[in-house]
Amino acid sequence: MTDTAVLQRLVERAHRGKTHPYFAAMDAGAACCALIGLWLGTQWLDGAGWRLPLVAVTVYYFPVYPLVLQAKKKLWGVPARSLLTDTVLILTPVYLACCLASGIPMRPALGYLALALPLAAAAARLGCLLSGCCYGEARTEARWYTVRYTADTQRSAAQWWREFHAGSPNDQPVVAIQAVDFAVHAALFGVNTAVAARFGPQPWTLALYIGAYSLARFVLEFFRGHRHTPRYRLLSHAQIVSAICVVVSAVALYRAATP
Repeated sequence: MTDTAVLQRLVERAHRGKTHPYFAAMDAGAACCALIGLWLGTQWLDGAGWRLPLVAVTVYYFPVYPLVLQAKKKLWGVPARSLLTDTVLILTPVYLACCLASGIPMRPALGYLALALPLAAAAARLGCLLSGCCYGEARTEARWYTVRYTADTQRSAAQWWREFHAGSPNDQPVVAIQAVDFAVHAALFGVNTAVAARFGPQPWTLALYIGAYSLARFVLEFFRGHRHTPRYRLLSHAQIVSAICVVVSAVALYRAATP
């Protein structure tokens, strides 16, 4: 197998199963987050540690997130997921409100979210890579960092409570920018896991994740060839949201570091 065939073969193999690769990646990510939440709940909460993953799965996986997507589709005509807009601006406030209502202290709630969000987002970006959305710019020749999607590997899908919207068909190889995005999430998950293992739940690690990823996302957007959200002259929707997240996260980190 040549270097240029590694990513291509990975994408093709992902479509041999019965479950759509995007849904499979999302399900695996949710399951891993739930298991981590169960374990952290026993370590960080006094009794009823199951509340931590239950609230997170209910908000970020089912049924709250599908309802948010349906509302987006009806109000703005945008049925696809948007990582920063949906997760950070909409679902996270709902999650924190549910934690308060269920008696979960903010420190473990935020500490757990600093681990669950990058893990779930890494799984989602892996699903994007395998399924043909959110890819980078087209190239004239196949390289080790490109993928050529076909009708068999770039197909939209729907289940009764969720949908996947593939990118536009493209006969040319495209840069697998989703792999870079995946690597950023995985690296931040590793950093926050190391902090949590040594110091316990640290709320500032959530701001670290959101700020660092938003900064990376702002740069990666310049190399995107497909996106579900609009572009406003020089900047995309995701870049505008990213800039806001970077500023807010920087303020939160500064306040956390200031006695």
